[in-house]
Amino acid sequence: MGPDALSFARTKIQPPRLRSGLLAREALAAAIADGLQHARLTLLCAPGGFGKSCAMAQALQFGAPPLRCAWIACDEGDTLARLCTALVAALEPFDLPWRLAPEALITALERPDGTRAFRDALINALAATEGPRAVIVLDDFHRLADARLVELLGTLPQALPEHWGLALVTRLDPPWPLARLRAAGELSEIRQDELRFKVDEIQSLARQAGQVMDEAQSLLARTEGWPVGVTLAIASPRAASPVRSARHAIDYLRSEVLDHLPAELRVFLVQSSVLPELTAARAAAVSGRADAAACLDQIERRGLFYQEVDSAERTLRLHDLFRDALEVERQRLPQAEQDALWRRAADSEPDLTRRFAYLLQAREHEAAIQALAQAAPALGAAGMFGAAQDMLAKLPPELLAHSPEVGLLRGMIAWEVSMDLQAMLDHMQHAAREFAARNDSAGNDLARAYAALAINGLSPIGDPRLDPANEVTITERTPPRTRVIAALHRAWHAFDLADFEGTNRHYAELLDHLAKDRDVALWYQVTPGVAYFGVRALEPLLLRYGAGALRAAGEDYPALRAIALAVRGCAALWRGEIADARAQLDEAASLCAWVNHPQGLSLYALTGRLVCRTVQGEFEPALEAYHDELPRVTDLFGDDGRGPGWYFHWFELRCALMAESADRARSALDTLRRTMPASVTSTHTGVVRVIDAYAAWLAGDLADAQRRMHEAQAHYGQHDAVGIVTTLNLQRAALCAELGDNAASTRALQAALDGIRLRGYAMSARFAGADLLRRLADSSATAALDAAQQATLHSIVPARVAAAPVAARPVAPAAPSASPVDLGGIEPMSPRELEVLALITAGDSNKLIARRLDLSPHTVKRHVANILGKLGVESRGQAAARYRGLAG
Repeated sequence: MGPDALSFARTKIQPPRLRSGLLAREALAAAIADGLQHARLTLLCAPGGFGKSCAMAQALQFGAPPLRCAWIACDEGDTLARLCTALVAALEPFDLPWRLAPEALITALERPDGTRAFRDALINALAATEGPRAVIVLDDFHRLADARLVELLGTLPQALPEHWGLALVTRLDPPWPLARLRAAGELSEIRQDELRFKVDEIQSLARQAGQVMDEAQSLLARTEGWPVGVTLAIASPRAASPVRSARHAIDYLRSEVLDHLPAELRVFLVQSSVLPELTAARAAAVSGRADAAACLDQIERRGLFYQEVDSAERTLRLHDLFRDALEVERQRLPQAEQDALWRRAADSEPDLTRRFAYLLQAREHEAAIQALAQAAPALGAAGMFGAAQDMLAKLPPELLAHSPEVGLLRGMIAWEVSMDLQAMLDHMQHAAREFAARNDSAGNDLARAYAALAINGLSPIGDPRLDPANEVTITERTPPRTRVIAALHRAWHAFDLADFEGTNRHYAELLDHLAKDRDVALWYQVTPGVAYFGVRALEPLLLRYGAGALRAAGEDYPALRAIALAVRGCAALWRGEIADARAQLDEAASLCAWVNHPQGLSLYALTGRLVCRTVQGEFEPALEAYHDELPRVTDLFGDDGRGPGWYFHWFELRCALMAESADRARSALDTLRRTMPASVTSTHTGVVRVIDAYAAWLAGDLADAQRRMHEAQAHYGQHDAVGIVTTLNLQRAALCAELGDNAASTRALQAALDGIRLRGYAMSARFAGADLLRRLADSSATAALDAAQQATLHSIVPARVAAAPVAARPVAPAAPSASPVDLGGIEPMSPRELEVLALITAGDSNKLIARRLDLSPHTVKRHVANILGKLGVESRGQAAARYRGLAG
């Protein structure tokens, strides 16, 4: 997640600005405002031209003080993720106390329970806001076509807290159970009869136009009070035919308005009408007119059917009927000229969804794919691949089948979303063939680099496969992304062969490239594997990655920041710096929860913290917290109950053995076997052998267990990934001693101690269990140890002093650079959290706090969530009151 992954024009969340001279319809505004103040749902429903948006804007300003609102203008291209993103942005001024990152909730919308989770989090955050009543306004609701989105919004009226309401400005009724709301008195309806002009309003409008209206009653009858019809009739009294429908209005606008404009202004309007909002810069880019600002001046002076959007830059939104009339004129242009207008609109459009739609209008499908491909890394970094899939669905299937960019994108989705390496390989190989057919060597190299990475991932540790067809030759012209992925593949290949010097060399190469550019998407992709921990030779690599990823993440990318902290925390854990490791892993776990537990991050943060707390003697409470959080982790298991979640239970098994809890170990073993996919037998052969050995051990068959451990250790060789070789040697030494095979016990113990001293960490021995290490220290196997081995054994055997029991405590995010502050009676807070709490108490908004403390708004929201959780309160006001009580 990160900023602007699914950007949209800020005008989408800005209400129309009431024009000077606009007819004040006080009775109508009062009726709408009454509904906004009391009803769960306020519905302004009428055909086009009834002035619904202006009426809503007037109603919001009616009374003192004006009603607070979050305004969202709906578009045809709005998807579930896009509108939810806009809704979150529109609610920013209200400082909603989100308990999960809203960006993470949007990322998870494609999950089976994603819409419900977003709705529940939104309702809870709205309920915890304070202040007078506010309303969410969805303008042009009828434009929404996404069924899931309409369904989600339909759940809001009944769920909103009392001090919030929902208002729809629409041409069509929503497909919701309105009768239920109507019967409960919770629906306020304003329809076309209420929106029609009355006689006195027609007279007032005529006076504003400098006319004397003696035939207001007649005009009312001719137009049936239709506001656009009345306005047009007063503007052009020479017209004899009544304007009673949208079709009439469009014909009228073309003949009586457009045909009477100066030719240059008419051409400008026709060309610029491809844009939903007009600014001088955008209109100039589309029309090619350097005097676009002057043209906007003329539109305002002539009162040409527009609304001014409340934004820093002058922005005009043309009335739908006026745009419809302009579209009729635009369609009379040569097709090539129309296509050019859409293309120029796309070139200057920052909103990816709109840019993609404009390119489709321009019939430039290849350009649309290129735009999506360029945005794909940012979408991936933000976990928004669902938006990319929605766009792909709008392209012709035959084009998708032969597009290498689409193949590349689908391969990335297979890798980053579902960890389906076989699908990744298939898509990347297809992309490579299509790039080759196009003679695109750069694209071909990138696709082959990813294919090689997938093949490596599908190979067992110790026997990585290579395909010469995917070998990429790096030259000075090779793009940075391809260099990084090719180096990543070489690093992984070297690691699987236990060539740690090669792993360091290739990883240093890719980190050198990443240091030159803040490519957050690539930082995610090159995260070191969990298996790197426990290999002392790779510690510099891990520390360099952690520092670099932390810089790249800054305050804007909490998921990457959490990965960096988890890598640093695990590195500290293996070095034996337990307190520092715990602080960093606690903060990583807190960030992991804030961003809704993505799978890859959770593996580092949650398993790292479980290991750390087990080392600290907190296995039972740590495991309880672990089990509480695992159901929240995304995409752990498929429909058959198997999937990448098995790896979490693998660490649970190892920690249970470290804590020497046989019952917990058996439970973890049972879960592990139920959740392991069949592919694990080929990709993680060593792990499968260790699991079989532990199963025999826990079943009491010590001879079979030690034999299987010996086979597993031989499979790994010197590849002490996550300390597994050291652990196996120590466990086997203990089993051999129990079986009376002192020679085998001695050899296994010596191998473990030499490995720790020469290549590994004392931390690896902790996985064997404290009592097991003490038994080894008392065994006859120690007689054959040399002085260095004796010293190593002494360093890893825990003291025999009984440790005081450690009570379970809530998991708190701790800043690695500062100690938590104990306020007494509540969970300790970091110094930064105390600063934020003090500013909340002073009445500062999130935006002002971010400015004062030089933080991003995302970080402030996370601190607020942590503060509310630690204080056990729901709202900012409650937090401030609690803080005053503590401080007093």
